[in-house]
Amino acid sequence: MAKIKAKNDGTTLEITKKDGKTESYQMADVVMRPQVRNGYVAGYFGGKHFSGKQPDISDTVEIMADACKKVRDGDLSDQRDILTSQAMALDALFTSMVNHSARNMGEYLDASERYMRLALKAQTQCRTTIEALDRLARGGEQVIKHVHVDNRGGQAVIADNVQTGGQNAKTGKQPHAFGAPGIPDPQPVPAKNDYEKID
Repeated sequence: MAKIKAKNDGTTLEITKKDGKTESYQMADVVMRPQVRNGYVAGYFGGKHFSGKQPDISDTVEIMADACKKVRDGDLSDQRDILTSQAMALDALFTSMVNHSARNMGEYLDASERYMRLALKAQTQCRTTIEALDRLARGGEQVIKHVHVDNRGGQAVIADNVQTGGQNAKTGKQPHAFGAPGIPDPQPVPAKNDYEKID
């Protein structure tokens, strides 16, 4: 079997040619694979932070393919590490932006406000990342609370929590929550002319 060498910015990806497939088809097949495309991007940007040189694409693609196989086999440890690291980086970014905002407060109010907005965006993204990590740790289970508000008395009734699997629970009456187990449908509020007259 022949080797196809794809050169890109000084890196070389070696591909074993399949019998009965043209070189063009084989190249297209490789380029369409997410491990190859995303492996290239990860290596390109990751290399800039260290030696400034992109690591060999064959090694990067192999590492990414191994990571994808781990996920298919049910091992999500890499994803937990990614989310944990990102949450910590976002928290550090939040602290930095708050410090910049504080230094500009009083004299440069516009700059202070802009830094604070960036801080709050980082905080929001950090919280979202932690929530994603929590869902991943629970295996995709969702906690759903059904809330029924009685329009006549203004009271809210919260039903027991319902644990679901990794897919969203659907009922025939979505998007309304009425008809969920243990929650009665709301009774219509009588019109004004339906009230009894009291002398």
